[in-house]
Order: sequence, then C-alpha cells, then structure tokens
Amino acid sequence: MGSGHRTAAAGSGDPIAILKKKAALLDVKIPDRVHRVFSPKRSAPNIRRLEGALIRVASYASLTGKEITTDSLETLCADALHEEARHTLTIDGFRRRLPSIFDIRLADMTSRRRPQNVAFPRQVAMYLSRTLTDRSLVDIGESFGGRDSRHGYARVPAH
Repeated sequence: MGSGHRTAAAGSGDPIAILKKKAALLDVKIPDRVHRVFSPKRSAPNIRRLEGALIRVASYASLTGKEITTDSLETLCADALHEEARHTLTIDGFRRRLPSIFDIRLADMTSRRRPQNVAFPRQVAMYLSRTLTDRSLVDIGESFGGRDSRHGYARVPAH
C-alpha cells in the first residue's frame, strides 16, 4: 500500500474490538450497533483515522453530556467514514483494478476467452470478491459475464 497510511492488517485485531477498547479507556459508551457504522467488510480501516474520530466522539460526549447514538456517531465521524468509503472493497473494484496489474484489457475480465493469461486474473478477482466482500458466488459470477465463479474461487488458493 503505497499511500503511506497504515491499515489494520489481517490478524492485527478486529477494528471494532480495538475501537471498543479505546472507547472504554476514554470512558465513552459506544452503541453495540457500532459495527454498522465501522464495518470491517467495507474496507481495511485506517485505525488512526478511526481513533481520531473516536476522540471527537469522546469530546462531544464529555462537553454535551449526551448519550452517543448510532446517528450521532455517524454524524461525528462523517469525514472518517467518507474517507473509508473511498477505499471500500467491491466486485467492480476488483474487476476494474486487476486488468492493469496483470496487463490485460478490462473487457477480458468478462469475455468468453479462457487463455491462462486471462483466466487466472479473472479467478483472482473472483476469489478476492468472495473473500473480501459479502457477495454471493452467484452475484460474483454475474459480474464476470455470467460465469460459474465456484471454479475460480476454488482454484486461486492452489496457486
């Protein structure tokens, strides 16, 4: 990730658990539905950005004496959520990004062509779509030209 900011790496901890622990240290009660606001499926969150947003929430709660609701959390963290949304992982994002990495055309991702130099990038995109989004294999297959994505999903870990 060449952008220079750190994100939560796989195995480094659940972002929601990290935020809840920080909230407890700041003595701020965050609603249990916080996962709806900071869903790990949306992206690999920038923990520092989210911690900054949490400090804003703690300040608000301390100054106003009001209880933090999911709505107020969303309002107070709008800029952090907006920045995180720019990095949301989607099927379309994988379908559009992988051709440049593998030096193939965007049209190849949905074409009927099956040479290895086209099939493997398509399988990688399908695999990433399945493991990093909550979309079904049927949805993923339809996004790649109506293909049966079970084959691509199963093949990638073998490589």
